[in-house]
Amino acid sequence: MSSQFAYPQDREKSSAAKVAALESLLIEKGVITPETVDKVLAYSNRR
Repeated sequence: MSSQFAYPQDREKSSAAKVAALESLLIEKGVITPETVDKVLAYSNRR
């Protein structure tokens, strides 16, 4: 495999932490609600 596809071992954990932080900030600032997050996740799981 080439280095083009060499991802860090903790890539998924790191990405999940960034998503959680962004979600928390958007909710804190009133940009989105927790219900909006739930609806988006429910919709994406149906596809």
